[in-house]
Amino acid sequence: MDPGTGSPAYEIVGLHVEDAAALGRIHCRIWRETYDGLMDPEALARLDPVRFGQNWAERAARLATTGALPRGEQILVARCEGVPVGFISTGEPRDEVPPVDWQLWALNVLPEHQGTGVGQRLVDEGLGDRAAYLWVAEGNDRALAFYRRRGFVADGASSERSDGMTEQRMVRTA
Repeated sequence: MDPGTGSPAYEIVGLHVEDAAALGRIHCRIWRETYDGLMDPEALARLDPVRFGQNWAERAARLATTGALPRGEQILVARCEGVPVGFISTGEPRDEVPPVDWQLWALNVLPEHQGTGVGQRLVDEGLGDRAAYLWVAEGNDRALAFYRRRGFVADGASSERSDGMTEQRMVRTA
């Protein structure tokens, strides 16, 4: 806790191998809680925290070994009392014809830490003011409002995912 405010104290750090297992658990939990009703229930049930943790560990190990991730991916982790509670991932566009040259790939924060300002800090430190775009699940009203407040606007593009979710694209120009 921040002694001055009594609010949780967050630190924003780079991805470290020791965070991998916790990130796997929170990544799956966030998806299950956020996408319930927006994503195919069977796809949600198949989410595996161990597999997700292994993916995080591979990325962290590659970053530690080479100093870089494919496609310029940059990852920051939000910790509260040393425990991961969220993350942001950005990088070069994954789309063939992107609207701008940088993509916010993922921003995930545990529900009990949403509304504390940690999501804003992740965006500030992980993206800054640069032009970027993202894909967000239709029906994820909290995320849609969060991104609108940060200058992102739906550009009319949408995509049907194999897991039953429909996403819309939002763009922010610099």
